[in-house]
Amino acid sequence: MTRAIAVVLVTLGIASPGQDERAAAWARMHGGTLFLALGSKSFDAQLGDSTNLLAPDVRVAYEGRLVRRRTYRPTNVMPSMARSPEECVLAARGEQETAMVVLLAQSQGPASAPSALQREAAAYARNATLAYEWEGYPDGPLSEAKFANDYLAAHEHTVLRPYLELFLLDRYRAAFEAAVYEIPLAGAEGHKGFDGPTAVAQRAAGYAAAQRLAAAKYREVWTRLATTTDPVVRAIADEIDGVAFIYLNVGVHPRHIGTMR
Repeated sequence: MTRAIAVVLVTLGIASPGQDERAAAWARMHGGTLFLALGSKSFDAQLGDSTNLLAPDVRVAYEGRLVRRRTYRPTNVMPSMARSPEECVLAARGEQETAMVVLLAQSQGPASAPSALQREAAAYARNATLAYEWEGYPDGPLSEAKFANDYLAAHEHTVLRPYLELFLLDRYRAAFEAAVYEIPLAGAEGHKGFDGPTAVAQRAAGYAAAQRLAAAKYREVWTRLATTTDPVVRAIADEIDGVAFIYLNVGVHPRHIGTMR
């Protein structure tokens, strides 16, 4: 499905040193490459566009952590080439485990035995809710976010928290964008003849509720991340928040104040 909707730039109100120029550059980008590249080399071609915007010391720190990706071998075995939905989910589990270790490990060298971080990252990724395809709807990212949020609630002091907060920021923004996109389509021509006006109204109300939920949760996570002392985590959060869109180009932002229609 083509997702061609004009961009409306919004004021993001980020308050990091030197952020003004980066915010302007990120507002012309999409996807949150700093976050995605933690677990996959598939985004390395465009990674320089993001790292070039970082302060020199933060770029060195980020690239230093990314070195771990070259040597880490996830215990969630990744297929050599993912073709089926099941294989794609397996690949996502391996990438998520890798991303956690790349971001959070204290040592760049391979360990002789799995560390506590590696064991927890592997267990989390093995059991996490990860969708094969969101198909443009908010349900997928919201389900993934619910698992992560429930995990944080049950494991208050988990070492995975910095990564999972970034994961939540990414998923809630994706869910918000999907819901915003679907609200005006709830009664579109493709549904006519199959649903009566009551069903159409219920579907639209469901998307509106998902939009409000995702926006509220996003703002909660953003507030928590604002207190991080890790400059790499902060930089990744700033990019997720600052790009024009994560998933669908709907021209609005979950922290933008105003009534969504």
